[in-house]
Amino acid sequence: MLTALRRFSILMTMGLEFYLLGVRPELAVQLSVYGMVLGAIVAACADPSFDLMGYTMVFTNDLFTAANGVYSKQKLEARDLGKNGLAFYNALFMIAPLSLVAWWLGHWNLVYEFAGWSDGRFQFHFLTSCAMGTVLMYTTMLCTQHNSALVTTVIGCIKNIAITYYGMWFNSDFQGGPLVVVGLHISIFASCWFAYLKFKSKPSATLPVAVHQNGNRVVTA
Repeated sequence: MLTALRRFSILMTMGLEFYLLGVRPELAVQLSVYGMVLGAIVAACADPSFDLMGYTMVFTNDLFTAANGVYSKQKLEARDLGKNGLAFYNALFMIAPLSLVAWWLGHWNLVYEFAGWSDGRFQFHFLTSCAMGTVLMYTTMLCTQHNSALVTTVIGCIKNIAITYYGMWFNSDFQGGPLVVVGLHISIFASCWFAYLKFKSKPSATLPVAVHQNGNRVVTA
């Protein structure tokens, strides 16, 4: 259900792109986005494990995800910082609010008292996780720069298809009935349709043009 509800960030991203960047996707792309959201709504309406606080937190996360993607695209197009500078300052400015939230929730003590800091195996996995987080941030910026915030958001949801099927088939805590399964598959199908539309509309490479001395233009491979 988490992976299904995360698809609302796609609709929010499309709306913010139109409002802030003036980008209006073609009708087929819009329909694929509406299909993802429709599937999520169908699944949510039949979700026996509905929790208001949980849904509120997911929708809040969706809103911030959409805002982050669209504003990143806006700054990348302005070329003020570039993808490297934007990723660096985005991580740097989050240190203060993250520290404040950790202190407010009382998690600082958990960090200090954690016994695994001296475990070499934990240190290796922790540093590997940090490195992969950096790679994830960089590739996200790169994808947004060369495509759009909407494409980046959809890719983030498409990668969760495997997680969705794993959760339905192998997790004992899955409580969804047939309607939930139908809703999830509508959302998954719409995600794949979006990817197909984007790959189909990818422009072909422009062939170089050579001009002879007599003025004739010849396209060369």
